[in-house]
Amino acid sequence: MDCSVCGKSTNEKDGTCLKCKADKETGQSEDSIMAAIIAAFIFPGLGQAYNREFGKAAIIFIGFIIGLLLFIIPGIIIWLYGLYDAYKIAKEKLNKRWM
Repeated sequence: MDCSVCGKSTNEKDGTCLKCKADKETGQSEDSIMAAIIAAFIFPGLGQAYNREFGKAAIIFIGFIIGLLLFIIPGIIIWLYGLYDAYKIAKEKLNKRWM
């Protein structure tokens, strides 16, 4: 069986990829956590979109823009929350595959 993320072969026992360690069901790997954080750092809400939470991504992006337009501090707080949330959700998805 081939990995849906990188195309390399997977472990027959549990279906995880031998190269990128991605789970066969979720496609999440340990690298997914870092990718979600980097995406959220570059563009507010992108980390949530990476984690496939598109509604939350839109809310964080819109909140960030409104926060920056009104005052800079609320926009920065929303951006920091987006970073934390992207990390938390990516880690939860990764941990679910090990349970």
